[in-house]
Amino acid sequence: MKRAKKTAWLCVLLSMAVVAQSRVSFRISVGAGDYYHAVGDYDYLPYAHAARPGWVAPRVDFIEMMGQYGAWVRVAPFGQAWKPYAAPDWRPYMFGHWLQTRQYGPMWEGYEPWAWVAYHYGSWILDRSYGWVWLPGYEWHPGRVTWAHCVGAIGWMPTPPYGYDYSMGYLSFIGPNNQFSYSDDDFAWDDYSYGGPFYDARYRNMYYNPAYIRIQIELWSFIDVARYGDDNYADFIFGPDFTRHVFDRKLARVMNRPVTRPVLERFLRRRVAETPVEVMQFQTGRRAIRVVVPAGGATLDRIRRQSRVVVREVIAAGFAEKRRDFKGTSSRNRDAVAGIFRQERAQPRLETLSAEQVGERVRKAGQSRAQGRKALAWSAREKLLRIEKQGKFKEPKKVRIDSREGIRKKKDAD
Repeated sequence: MKRAKKTAWLCVLLSMAVVAQSRVSFRISVGAGDYYHAVGDYDYLPYAHAARPGWVAPRVDFIEMMGQYGAWVRVAPFGQAWKPYAAPDWRPYMFGHWLQTRQYGPMWEGYEPWAWVAYHYGSWILDRSYGWVWLPGYEWHPGRVTWAHCVGAIGWMPTPPYGYDYSMGYLSFIGPNNQFSYSDDDFAWDDYSYGGPFYDARYRNMYYNPAYIRIQIELWSFIDVARYGDDNYADFIFGPDFTRHVFDRKLARVMNRPVTRPVLERFLRRRVAETPVEVMQFQTGRRAIRVVVPAGGATLDRIRRQSRVVVREVIAAGFAEKRRDFKGTSSRNRDAVAGIFRQERAQPRLETLSAEQVGERVRKAGQSRAQGRKALAWSAREKLLRIEKQGKFKEPKKVRIDSREGIRKKKDAD
């Protein structure tokens, strides 16, 4: 009996040692220098049209495709939702930039290998169990977000499916009259006449209850208006302290409707150049879908430059944590990827890192981003405090609320 117990314990210890050793020994290969090492079979697929005229895209299945870059989970009541393999500080609509199009207004250009799908179909939601997850869809959009602005800053947050909002402190079905049915008729103006649109007591439970105050810092991203159009907003986002300040002080204006170019230029106080786009069709397992990508070389150059950074510092972390390898040269579309990154004849340049090395790289990169954001946020917050002390933020104009549509409108002062 004692011998059997001893043998069982030895087996347990041996198993633990094997598991520990396997964790230490797991290594992942990523591209080094200017070489791009493919993550999956569908990396930046639409850009192959720009890099290789006449190239025909393969049939795409969103379920199979996105399963290469993350995990499918069940989220009630929506069913299947997708959570990407990524670094802990990742959130949607952060690693990328907005560009202006004539047909669609502001369009998000993300740097993740799967960005061309997850930012232009379906919706992103913040789930209490899984964090940010993507709900698949097949209708193309330029970027499903709700916009906000305050003095010197512009912000956005992913908009959930129709009828849902975060006023309870978590995503819940409220019905058609909710946070995202609100339309601020004064959104286009930045004259300091009053700080924010949600002063009316009837909006207090929707936007200023303690539950929503706790969650809003996870929803919103703000950048300085001078940074709009720059590469990789992840380096410039102000962070939670700034978001908390502008909503606590009611200094933000919010609008769920699309932002037009004249309105955007009023915020930015400068002209915004338009980027031409190319519209194509891909075939999925269910139907043909519209795909829209920027035309010309400027945006493609950004993809080539920024994607390497994002893959190494953000995507590799999630793959290493899940002990998943990149597809690399075994990618089914490696020729298309090679064309996108102009490396048809390039010899693979790789570095093979342990999970611990990847984690350390990601930690340092995240720490550097956080320090930069903190300095930017402090400066922006100080600017708001100075303006507030000067008395430029006035009392709100009187408003009336259309209870049927949830629309707030100006009313002449008495």
